[in-house]
Amino acid sequence: MRRTSRIFQVKTYDGAIKNELGGPGLYYAFGYQSEWTGYRIMVFNPETFAYRIMTDDNARDVLEYYFNDPIDIEIENNIMKEFKIKIGL
Repeated sequence: MRRTSRIFQVKTYDGAIKNELGGPGLYYAFGYQSEWTGYRIMVFNPETFAYRIMTDDNARDVLEYYFNDPIDIEIENNIMKEFKIKIGL
């Protein structure tokens, strides 16, 4: 897995995603490229690190940008470090 985008804060009103990831519907998301699956969007809860992998089209249907700009690079680096530890990458 190779991350291809910065981390953005996103929101959703989709009940299934909120049930799966927990929390109020405010999450982090980033794009990545994989040899096996192609381009995907990974959405995760920043508190529990529960995550869901989505296709680009599916993500566009249920996610909205909370802010148009990516999160601060220092915060992003810390989140990615913790994320990799939590999911075993």
